[in-house]
Amino acid sequence: MRRTPAVIDITGQPLQRDKSQLGGMNPFFRTKASDDPVVKQLARLGIPTPITPPYVKLRGQQSPLSETERQQIAQLEGQDFYGRVTKLIRSSTWPGFSDEKKRERMSDLRRVVSDGRAQRLLKIREVANPIRGEIAGRLLRGNAD
Repeated sequence: MRRTPAVIDITGQPLQRDKSQLGGMNPFFRTKASDDPVVKQLARLGIPTPITPPYVKLRGQQSPLSETERQQIAQLEGQDFYGRVTKLIRSSTWPGFSDEKKRERMSDLRRVVSDGRAQRLLKIREVANPIRGEIAGRLLRGNAD
């Protein structure tokens, strides 16, 4: 039986489904009111949870991602983004920004996080297969032996 990958929320955490009385199958995700100021700010500004692409560019080549790798990258990027947004929102300059400027800053942070995608993939692959990960890392750094 094939498992469906978890849906990752804006904070990089898997969303949970409530069990229904119909055999545990419920198409709706459990949501709860959040007192988290970061989540509230992201929702208020309309910042969506991004969809991780099916590939990562490594040295100009598209490297396909397994579902497990996509899941791990989505979680890592969500957590990284959440951490960066937390720092930004707590800064003394944040309240003075217009909503448009806030969206621009969020977009900049999203770009910074996604720019690290290749490195995240290499780390994931190195943990899963240390030899393959080391070879890929050398190729990315341009110093293949």
